[in-house]
Amino acid sequence: MLSYLILGKEYLSFFLFRLFAIIISQYWKSGNPVVIDVNTPVNPEKEYQEKHIAKFLKSYDVSDVDFSSNIEPVFYDSDKLAATLSDENNVLEKAWKTRVLWEFTPRGNVLMYYDPFRSAFVYHSDQTAIPYALINAVAMKYVMVYRCRDFFIDEYVVPTEHISRLTPKPELAPATKPVSASANSAFISPKLYHTTTVKTNLPKQVEKKMNKFVHLGKMVNFQVLQIPKKVNGNNGFSSTLLPSNVLSYEEYKRMKQNKETIPVRTPTITAM
Repeated sequence: MLSYLILGKEYLSFFLFRLFAIIISQYWKSGNPVVIDVNTPVNPEKEYQEKHIAKFLKSYDVSDVDFSSNIEPVFYDSDKLAATLSDENNVLEKAWKTRVLWEFTPRGNVLMYYDPFRSAFVYHSDQTAIPYALINAVAMKYVMVYRCRDFFIDEYVVPTEHISRLTPKPELAPATKPVSASANSAFISPKLYHTTTVKTNLPKQVEKKMNKFVHLGKMVNFQVLQIPKKVNGNNGFSSTLLPSNVLSYEEYKRMKQNKETIPVRTPTITAM
């Protein structure tokens, strides 16, 4: 019985092999070469960039959603923005520092938020050599998640008809006065009397604006908790019973080395 089973398996294997050979030969004779479907290796960075570029550009086709709704109005007034940012403890920087995007990229994890003072996207990553195109794709996702699309000013990506209102204006060339040659000039021949007018306010050869990125170090350097700064050791407490001019350790050490008399400072108590 066992020999019949073994023989049957051998016949079945031979039959399947012959059938496969016949199918291949007939397919080859028909003029269609055998194509082996092998997955073409894809560049993960390019695939990541193309995916986010497509999503970003698609947002401009949506007219009923404000993708910059989280940007405060003060950002659109340069004078008010400068006045606000002059305060070290301004609310803008604190607010945007809490709007953090944690993104996994082909170059590892990236933590990103927008810095109003630098007018830049700042980020933490374990890899420092992240190309602009890749970190730019992370910024696209950031502005879509936090509804701040106007922060994205890269004119190589943003459609011309939708340039951000926060894009810096191009500078004009400085005005130049007409150059004239007078007869009293010691360096010009009398035969060259003429007046040359130079056109003014011509725009420079303006390069397209691009986003600014600042790398602040590795992921471990990012402070998750916003620890408030201490004002002073006494938490603002003061009293007339405490001496105002307390001897510092540096003064004490210097006076001891010079063998000076160390004064004993006692508080002055006023009778009630």
